Amino acid sequence: MNLGDTEREQIVAAYATGADVGDISRQYGLTRDDVEMIVAADADGDVAPITHPTPQRRRAPAPIVAAMLIVALYGLVQIAASATNPDLGGPAFRAGVSVVGLLFYGLIAVGIWRGVRAAQWVAALGGALAVVAGVVLTDSLNVVAVAAGALLVGLLFVPVQSRDWFAGR
Repeated sequence: MNLGDTEREQIVAAYATGADVGDISRQYGLTRDDVEMIVAADADGDVAPITHPTPQRRRAPAPIVAAMLIVALYGLVQIAASATNPDLGGPAFRAGVSVVGLLFYGLIAVGIWRGVRAAQWVAALGGALAVVAGVVLTDSLNVVAVAAGALLVGLLFVPVQSRDWFAGR
């Protein structure tokens, strides 16, 4: 984006009069960083060109990857169990249940990967329900369900990287 000297002076003048940086950026089609760079460059007397760096995709931290894999694997197990369960009715119904399960667990896994806070809470609720079901609903303790549920909740809320991942989105 090429700005003339007049536009740069208008931006600096608007900033000097106390105009909101957000309003200035919207008026001139710039980002907040661009406005701040123009004002800072004017203070030094040096005019810097405006560059728009390509946004960098953040890599998901290890706890997020692990939580996403737990949800995806649990979803695959549930889908396989529903697809092979003869008590669920005909093949069309079992296929429908499998598709709904695939969509549900897939959306939760992708939501965790992208840092969607709603996905964090839905997955945590699922993990908590897995712990309760593993302890209460079976005759003997279901260690796998309890461990996976507790691990999922722990991975989503305890590490600082996880809290930062969901806080910034």
